[in-house]
Amino acid sequence: EEILEQIFEVIAGTEFNDADQGHLAVMQQIILLLQQDPELSQDLASGDITVSQFALKLYRDMEEQAEEAEEME
Repeated sequence: EEILEQIFEVIAGTEFNDADQGHLAVMQQIILLLQQDPELSQDLASGDITVSQFALKLYRDMEEQAEEAEEME
């Protein structure tokens, strides 16, 4: 859980607030990416990638999802 909050802080630039729906949505994206990519999760846990590198990957994935959603409209 601590690592999730660290990732969130890097991405959002603020501390995680579980009462904020926007924060919960970002946290869900973080969890989903970790579940979808066990190798990435393992690299993060072992220190092979930094929290900042993971955050960058998540940000890029979120951008791609947003672009795909726009194309479907």
